[in-house]
Amino acid sequence: MNKRMLPVLLFGLFLLGGCWDEAQYKDITIVPVMGLTNGDKVGEVKAIFSFPTFDEDTITYAQSEGTGISTRAAREAAAHHTMEALDVSILKYC
Repeated sequence: MNKRMLPVLLFGLFLLGGCWDEAQYKDITIVPVMGLTNGDKVGEVKAIFSFPTFDEDTITYAQSEGTGISTRAAREAAAHHTMEALDVSILKYC
């Protein structure tokens, strides 16, 4: 019985180990500023994200806009316009 369960347990440990949802810091853009407004159509949300971009010695802010039927859809649409994923997890409500 133990010899039959060993491959199943090892396979289970393989699935549980590791970081499957890991995001490299170089692959995300932290968004400190976000604005929401109504879109052009009824029931549409327009989201504007502002995030820092770093050149050699300067920091500038870039913008990305997206529209959708929800804030999540607008964020995903805006993420298609950037090279990195937009991370809004540090936003604070003011």
